[in-house]
Amino acid sequence: PFYAEGGGQLADTGRIRLDTGAVIEVRDVQKPVPGVHVHKGVVQVGEVTVGAPVFASIDATRRRAIARAHSATHLTHQALRDALGPTAAQAGSENSPGRFRFDFGSPAAVPGTVLTDVEQRINEVLSRELDVQAEVMSIDEAKKQGA
Repeated sequence: PFYAEGGGQLADTGRIRLDTGAVIEVRDVQKPVPGVHVHKGVVQVGEVTVGAPVFASIDATRRRAIARAHSATHLTHQALRDALGPTAAQAGSENSPGRFRFDFGSPAAVPGTVLTDVEQRINEVLSRELDVQAEVMSIDEAKKQGA
C-alpha cells in the first residue's frame, strides 16, 4: 500500500509487521524502474525472514497531510492560470506534510497584488469544503485536461 516518491509527492512511511513478530519501520519508498518499488526501512524488532507473511500499514495521518498539499498544488495552478493565463505552466512541485512548493515559469515578475488575488481565490475554494474527486490517468491525458 506504500506510495513511492514521485511527481513531487513524498513517499509514504509506516510499518511492515511479519508473522514472525519482526517489525520494519518504512522510512522511504522509491521506484527506480517501472514495476519495482524499493522500501527503505529499519528493522525495529526481530529478524526479517524471506517469504514470511506480512501486514503493511502506512502512516495515514501523514498520507492525508501530503494529499492535502497535493490538492493545494492543483488549486494553486488553476488560480495562477486564471490570473496570469496559460503561461503559468507548472514546472515542478513538492508535496510534504503541512507545506507544498509550486514551481512555475512567468515571463515577468508576478506583482504582489496578483499573488494576493491568487491566495484569496484559493481560500475561497477551500472555504466551500468541496469533495475531492480523484482520477488516474497518464500525464499526457492530464495535461490535455488542463493539468
